[in-house]
Amino acid sequence: PLGNQPDKKILERAFPDPADLLAGQAQEFDAAVRLDVESIPVATRTLLYGLINSGISTQLQQRDGEAEGAYRIRRTEGERGLAALKMLFMDCQKITFGVNISEEEQAVNLDMVIDAIKGSQMLKEMFSS
Repeated sequence: PLGNQPDKKILERAFPDPADLLAGQAQEFDAAVRLDVESIPVATRTLLYGLINSGISTQLQQRDGEAEGAYRIRRTEGERGLAALKMLFMDCQKITFGVNISEEEQAVNLDMVIDAIKGSQMLKEMFSS
């Protein structure tokens, strides 16, 4: 947030060339959106994850009349989903969503490309599976 009187150093910094940042996307996809997760401050990512986590965690409590087995399955799957979401927030550099339309195949292909941080838990799990 720059506010009414932004620091001059913030405004004078060198920004990357958009053509360099987006060159790979244009070659890979017909249309794409890239989120540079690593550029979002860790405190912001942590806060956002905490809000999502607390909302989902309340939904993982056992419901009235819910069978124990069904509850355990739902809770386990919810916890796995939260762990995966945490890795997306904390262990990713970039996430790209791309669309390719093939007239020959009469198909629309949707891709998600995740660039994980070197040495991160997410990268280790990707290579182990």
